[in-house]
Amino acid sequence: MNRRRVATGIVVTGIALSAPLLGAGSAGATPVSAGCHSGDRVPTSDPHTYDSCIEGEWGNLRQCPPFTIVTQAADGDVRCVNE
Repeated sequence: MNRRRVATGIVVTGIALSAPLLGAGSAGATPVSAGCHSGDRVPTSDPHTYDSCIEGEWGNLRQCPPFTIVTQAADGDVRCVNE
């Protein structure tokens, strides 16, 4: 029984320590709160990429076609426009 408690503590601690790293996979994406809506898109710090929300999770980086950059549109979406 004591081994089960130790194993559970290790797993819970591992999850707690790795949780902040999950958001780091977005590679400089604009900080957004968890629980996004599928289809939401935001520009990243790289002018050629944007982050999209799929099934409530950020970290799905997309890249604009060559010779275009990401801009924030008035309707809240992003667009790839000529450089």
